[in-house]
Amino acid sequence: MATIEKAVAIAARAHAGVRDKHGAAYLLHPLRVMHAAGDAVAGLSGGDPRDAEPYQMVGVLHDVVEDTDVTLDDLRREGFAAAVIDALDLITHRPGQPYADYVIACGGNVIARQVKLADLADNAGLRRAMMRPERIESDGRRLQKYVLSYRFLSGGLAEQAYREAVSELG
Repeated sequence: MATIEKAVAIAARAHAGVRDKHGAAYLLHPLRVMHAAGDAVAGLSGGDPRDAEPYQMVGVLHDVVEDTDVTLDDLRREGFAAAVIDALDLITHRPGQPYADYVIACGGNVIARQVKLADLADNAGLRRAMMRPERIESDGRRLQKYVLSYRFLSGGLAEQAYREAVSELG
């Protein structure tokens, strides 16, 4: 059975040398998502850290399949539980997949939903928000999409209203 340590090691190898748009090591983002998702679940479960481990594994691995050459089959071979693989499958945004469909699918899985909420919060956070003067409109639309997605996944926006709002952003 795979461990949180194995998940962190895989993420570290997969994202080695990659920098985010601010020049920071990209690995810091999945580590923040891992902690945020785990902390949210541990708080809900009465604090048993074992309950948070699948969320932490998905959190640290959430961009590995989408952004690197690591596959779900690779992770299966490493011994990750079916619940972790299923959530990773959902949280991997595939080319050509409409963003609203992707987020709605994440909402149907408790682990994928919690990790996506943590991912959205980190991506939209002030320390990472990109509002470049030459791309102010597209950066603003991206942040709006993150906020709408967060509202939908946290129960503050109905699916149809979410689809319409994301569609209007283009």
